[in-house]
Amino acid sequence: MMRKTKKIKSQSSTSVRNPSKYLFKFDDCESMDGKTFHDLKQSAHKFYYEETKPADLVNEVYVWMKNNAYSSSNISDAKKDKKNNINPIIGVLCKLMRSGCPDYNEKENEYWQSLKGTNGNIKPIRDYIIPAVQSAIDNGKLIKDEIKEDTPSNVISIQDRMFEQVEPLVSKFDNIIDQFISSKRFDLKSFEPYKDIISYEPAIKLAHSTIISKYFINMLDELKAAINGECDQLVEAYSYMNKSKQKNFVLLLEKIIDACSVNKQHKKSTRKVRKPKEVSKEKLVSKVKYKERDIDLQIASVNPIELLDSSEIWIYNTKYKKIIQYIADPLIKTMSIKGTTIIGFDTVNSKQKTLRKPEEQLKEFAGLSKAKLKKFMDIIKTKDSEPNGRINQECIILKVIK
Repeated sequence: MMRKTKKIKSQSSTSVRNPSKYLFKFDDCESMDGKTFHDLKQSAHKFYYEETKPADLVNEVYVWMKNNAYSSSNISDAKKDKKNNINPIIGVLCKLMRSGCPDYNEKENEYWQSLKGTNGNIKPIRDYIIPAVQSAIDNGKLIKDEIKEDTPSNVISIQDRMFEQVEPLVSKFDNIIDQFISSKRFDLKSFEPYKDIISYEPAIKLAHSTIISKYFINMLDELKAAINGECDQLVEAYSYMNKSKQKNFVLLLEKIIDACSVNKQHKKSTRKVRKPKEVSKEKLVSKVKYKERDIDLQIASVNPIELLDSSEIWIYNTKYKKIIQYIADPLIKTMSIKGTTIIGFDTVNSKQKTLRKPEEQLKEFAGLSKAKLKKFMDIIKTKDSEPNGRINQECIILKVIK
């Protein structure tokens, strides 16, 4: 959002009864030399920018559009633009045109070229206005297409509501900026925006800090673009400040933005961690695929819910004839399920072996006590390997020990 910076009123404004509605006269431009015309145009530009409200300057653009045969639909679309293509600076140019200022003056361009340190040519005023207006129309059309027909027109967005909550603080910072602009001596060191933020009621939350900083970041970006000569309009808009004043203005804005960053960091570090919602046991094991029973081997699975909070799990893979023993990690002490995989098992002590005679060996397994189960893997003579924890439709859940 491009903000119209409040500036010191020019001396000529004191003699104007209603500055916001005053229009400069450009009747005798043809007889003027380049310097005289340039000075008049600059004076008008500065006067309009300082003495006209931002909303009135923006409205000047819509007046210019109407006078230049833009349709009511185009004007309506331009008003919906949220990317700030139509801003007070474009409004100043439109007001210049309404005052009778020529779109282009070759004598002014010749004078401009004669000055030291200038580069490029002076462009016609329309070359700034028309692209901005067209971008506003295009963006407005996109926004219009995205709005649903049944959306109530009086609904306030969350961002707007949050900005309303901190608007008094933003206004306070704006007033300080106005004091800085109008004062020849401003004590920058005594300005402590962080104290204002932490003392504000209701408390400035993390999202509020983001909104405030974004407001002043946009202003800082404009100022830096003017200092670096990236935009002729901005260079002209901030030309009333000398280089030293502009640099101090940067420091002032950075103080506000840095204060917001510190508050955001504090809010992040002190934010309460949400307690995770407890998931039911049924949902935890809902994706487990297992074999309920094997008729040939005369074995059946226990309910997979039993796998949760277990210290030992025995699985038999009917396809590969492997019996698997999972032992809980000694640090975690219990195992659980994530998707279709057992988690929390000890990768060193858990093992799997192939059964050469599964019918006999599983029958023997079924009759073993908890104490004798510990030696069952030692009886099997096949080579052991490390299990991967996955359970599939070929697996029988033989036994679970809590």
